[in-house]
Amino acid sequence: MITSRLEQAPGASLPKAAASPSDLEATYRFLGNERVTSAAILAPHLAETRRRAGVAETVLAVHDTTEVRFGGTAERKGLGSLMNGGQGFFLHTALLVGLFPCGAVPLGLGGYEVLVRTKKREKATTKGEKRKRDRKVRSDPDRESERWLRVAQGTETSLREDKIEPIHVADREGDNYDFFGPLAASGSKFVIRLAQPRVVTSVVPDFEPAPSRPRPLLDDAMAPLVVRVSREVDLSARVTSGGRRRVDKPRSARVATLDLKGTQVELQHPVGSQFKGKLTLNAVEVLEVNVPEGQEPVHWRLLTTESIASEADIERVVDIYRYRWLIEEFFKALKTGCGIEGRQLETKERLENALAVQIPIAWMTLVLRHVARDAPQTPAAHVLSPGILAILLYMATTPTANRWGIRISKDPTADEALRALARIGGHLPNNGPPGWLTIRRGLDDVLKMLAVCEGLLPRCDQS
Repeated sequence: MITSRLEQAPGASLPKAAASPSDLEATYRFLGNERVTSAAILAPHLAETRRRAGVAETVLAVHDTTEVRFGGTAERKGLGSLMNGGQGFFLHTALLVGLFPCGAVPLGLGGYEVLVRTKKREKATTKGEKRKRDRKVRSDPDRESERWLRVAQGTETSLREDKIEPIHVADREGDNYDFFGPLAASGSKFVIRLAQPRVVTSVVPDFEPAPSRPRPLLDDAMAPLVVRVSREVDLSARVTSGGRRRVDKPRSARVATLDLKGTQVELQHPVGSQFKGKLTLNAVEVLEVNVPEGQEPVHWRLLTTESIASEADIERVVDIYRYRWLIEEFFKALKTGCGIEGRQLETKERLENALAVQIPIAWMTLVLRHVARDAPQTPAAHVLSPGILAILLYMATTPTANRWGIRISKDPTADEALRALARIGGHLPNNGPPGWLTIRRGLDDVLKMLAVCEGLLPRCDQS
């Protein structure tokens, strides 16, 4: 009942989503019940995600962390501090993405962890104090960075029960030897973007390090390599607002020419790493050439267990990493589409339960938007219910009901249906692709109309 109400109004407050005072009271009791846990709420979604993963040709487990920030001045029980102040928790997720002949499809969550920051970082005024503090952090078994390995190993364990071997994908925050070292040692697969220089002990082909640098770095080893592949890709515009650890600069939309290189390397474990030993892995460098003036070039260094024997293999590694953006879209669906940060619940446990209820809703919204963009000609019937499509067709064909000016065909595509929903939500066609907010508003309105229509239908007394 609670999920169905929130599906009808994903971004609405709980009082607005409830159909009656008794429904609202039942919702609060459910979310606040000590016997109700977020893990139990999400268990069916995780099980269905594994089932969907079983039919994919390749499964990616895309990892990342986001802040879930709750406003207000009153302190909420169980929440911790966030970057730049405020209260809330961190949500680390493994979003499973299935690769099919028709493209990539988000499958749902394969694992997740909620982290509350309660420890304050010790201040260090000298280099010696900083080294001592850093050694203490690295040796702490409960350090925050361990979430990456815990979620990855948990996801892999559950998938391997169904004989599914995922490829773990992570951005620069996943560039941690204590994360990818144990994964490589256990035979797991991954593609991880590097954030820092890495010391190499051998490179294929061999190269001579500069005399002034006795410890050869991966960057130096890849510089003289011959370009294996050149390709053109469409880059979308990026606007940054200086959020948490923001390192990317704004960029304009353009067609970028990328040079790709690849080689096998042997990495030396860094000083202070808990995982000891050398790793033999493949490295791929992606560098944009002929960069427009004033723009920052695309420059990725990817570390992977995947083959780079052929040009197609190198391109495959790059494409696998490019699917990482889907987890950013999932976070937007959860925050902007479902409004999780607007919940007024007073404790961490209740907020976690509300989060667990809305994660599947955010995933469903993500699938609709992604399919409409990535495979726009997909029939809308594959991603929307017959009731929603019936409402959209009624609006488009009835002049008195079509005050939004929507236009869709008798058998609409996913793209047509998405744009119709966004138009109902206030999206202007000249403003570019629809955003999460207008999609959510349009879906809210259509589902409310559907609920009214269903309420007018006669019911069987024996139901």
